[in-house]
Amino acid sequence: LRDVVFNTLRQAILRGELKPGERLMEIHLAQKLGVSRTPVREAIRMLELEGLVHMVPRRGAVVAEITKSDLEDVLEVRAALEELAGRRVLIVTDEFLAHKSGLLEGVKARLKGCEISVFDQVRPDPSLRLVAQGVHVLRAFGPDAVLAFGGGSPMDCAKAMRHFAGGDPPPELWCIPTTAGTGSEVTS
Repeated sequence: LRDVVFNTLRQAILRGELKPGERLMEIHLAQKLGVSRTPVREAIRMLELEGLVHMVPRRGAVVAEITKSDLEDVLEVRAALEELAGRRVLIVTDEFLAHKSGLLEGVKARLKGCEISVFDQVRPDPSLRLVAQGVHVLRAFGPDAVLAFGGGSPMDCAKAMRHFAGGDPPPELWCIPTTAGTGSEVTS
């Protein structure tokens, strides 16, 4: 149901039926689509991941202004995630992104057909002990790719885990930067 709501809202944004700057009110959208608020909330988080919606403090979700550069970035992330299809992927992120933001669900939805494991213990300025825990998870899971999801801390941790885990060849490293995590506020 979430995917149906996501695709409906996504198409409405891309067709211009939902205008840039327009607020996306969960209750109104749920009534209009004949669903509960939960799939609407999850779809909005997935749209945020794609850059089609952004969250404004004390206003909620708003349709993003879409520039040509933004659209190219969205398509690049989608193509990269689709390229991982059917592979074993270890996602390295923090607890907020993994469990509280809802953004990770959008990433997982794009990784259909993948076997996924999540290492969600990343903290700001990852310690060697944390990296060692991540290396243990990486070696036990044996992924084809490591996907760093978040700001600087998940990226630094994923790079160190991949380096110390070894392997010939080592798993590919993919990064999806975001500023939504806690203590991971770095943008590219």
